[in-house]
Parts: sequence; structure tokens; C-alpha cells
Amino acid sequence: EIDIQFSEVIVSERLKIRVNEERIDSIQWESEDRIHFISPGTGNLGIRIDSLFDFWENSSDTVIQLELYEALAYDILITEIHARPDEWMGSLPNAEFVEIWNRSDKTISLEGCMFQDASLEASNEWEEIGEFYLQANEVAILCDDSKVELFETFCQIIPLSSFPSLNNTEDLIILRNPGKELIAKARYNSRSFGSGISSAGGYSLQRQSWSRCDLS
Repeated sequence: EIDIQFSEVIVSERLKIRVNEERIDSIQWESEDRIHFISPGTGNLGIRIDSLFDFWENSSDTVIQLELYEALAYDILITEIHARPDEWMGSLPNAEFVEIWNRSDKTISLEGCMFQDASLEASNEWEEIGEFYLQANEVAILCDDSKVELFETFCQIIPLSSFPSLNNTEDLIILRNPGKELIAKARYNSRSFGSGISSAGGYSLQRQSWSRCDLS
């Protein structure tokens, strides 16, 4: 699925779009300057926009080169897990979150990807990610949609309608693509927190090895 945001209001009746020379007949106007349509494929896409008119009758044609890429195993790494939030300890928000990093050189669409902890995996359930594009070498935080404002100064946020409750003692975090193929996973237990002040709560677990992908 592709969204294009224009810099001004566009005359919708004249607009024509082709993707790799295939005409797109079903274009959804989300606003007067934003369109949405389904791509006929992935990979390298040449998007040609013809008869692009604004209300002052200025016109242009343009071509956009875009690459849509579905994540493969360990294109994305789980880099931080906050499973023991504490209002009085540490400096992190009092809410659970998981941070991910796109280690590939591609822009990855996460729409339809599945986020699980151990209990969701055991019951063959998952939380589905909505429309979101993670650029190469960028990070993003997954959290409950009711906690988004707590993380607005951190980085990009991927809100989930029901973020799974992460266990304090041990858990498994899994990210799968829409075809249920594994993208990333990380496991932690009580030993992961050590025996110091961080074991009391309020501190996150951060990835130590960037070369080892599967932290299970």
C-alpha cells in the first residue's frame, strides 16, 4: 500500500497514476492533497503521475522511484526491552516498550507485521502493526497506543492497540512479517537484569551484541 502526500491541493478528477506502466484505477483520496492506492507489486517501483493539476491550473508530470521491501529474517533487530517499568526508579517512562532497529539498507514496510510475546505465540495470536515505514538505519519504539505521549521525545513510535504485558521474570519477543516468517526475536530472563539496582525495575535491557542477531 502506498500513500503520496502532495505539497498543495490537487484536482482529483484529472490525476492518472501508473506503477511500472500498469495503470492504477482505484485511487483513494484521503484528503485534497493526499492519495492512497495498492501497489501491484514490491521491489523497485516506477510511479508515474500524469495530469497533476492544482486549482490554479498549473500542471506537471512526475516520476517517483520507490523500493518497497518486505523484511527478511534479522533485517530488523530488537535493540531494547523495557519490561519492568517503575515510576520511581530509573529515567525511562513508566510504561513497557520494545525498540527495534532497521539494520538493512532498505525502507521496510511493517504494515501487517505481527508482534508477539511468549504467551501470544503459544496461543497463535499476535498484535498487528498498522501502516508504518522504517527507513534504513532508523529505530522505532513499539508501545501501547495509550502510552504514545510518554515516548514522543524519544524516536518514532509504532502504537499497538493492545501491547502485550511483558513478564518480569522471563519472556520471548517476536516480530514476524505478514507471511508469519520470522523477522526478529529476543529472549530475556531474570538473570538478564543482573543483581544490582537495575534488577529492581525502571531500567531497560539493551542489546550488547550487534553482530549476533538471534538473542535466544
